[in-house]
Amino acid sequence: MMARFTKDHLGPVAPPVYEKTLSDNDLKLSRLVLPNKCAEALFPELQGQHLMPISVLDTDGKPWEFLFSCCSKPTNTMYVLDGLRDYVIAQKWQAGDTVTFCKTKPGGKVMMGLRKTSAASST
Repeated sequence: MMARFTKDHLGPVAPPVYEKTLSDNDLKLSRLVLPNKCAEALFPELQGQHLMPISVLDTDGKPWEFLFSCCSKPTNTMYVLDGLRDYVIAQKWQAGDTVTFCKTKPGGKVMMGLRKTSAASST
C-alpha cells in the first residue's frame, strides 16, 4: 500500500519513485541515504557540486528545504538527503514507518509522504 498523495490542490502525482522503511539510524541522523536511481530520478544533477539546497513538498503541499548531497568514491556514489530534523519531528516519523517519494504531474515537483506502521498508527 502506497502513501497517500490525494490532496486535490496538489493535482495528480506519478507513481512512487522510491519507498524506504525508516530505521532508527535514519531518525537519529535526520537524513536519508538514497539509491542512485532514486536520487537521479528525483533531483537535479549536482554538476560538480557536492551539496545543493532542495525543496520537497509534503502531502499538504507545504515546501520543506533540505540539503541534497553526494559523496563519490572510486567504486560508487552515495546520495544523501540531509537536514530532515524539523520534518521528522513535524511528521512524527518513527522507525518502521515508510517514507515515499514521487513527483507531481504536471510540474515534476518532488513530494515526500509517509505511511505509518500499524503499531504506530494504533498508539
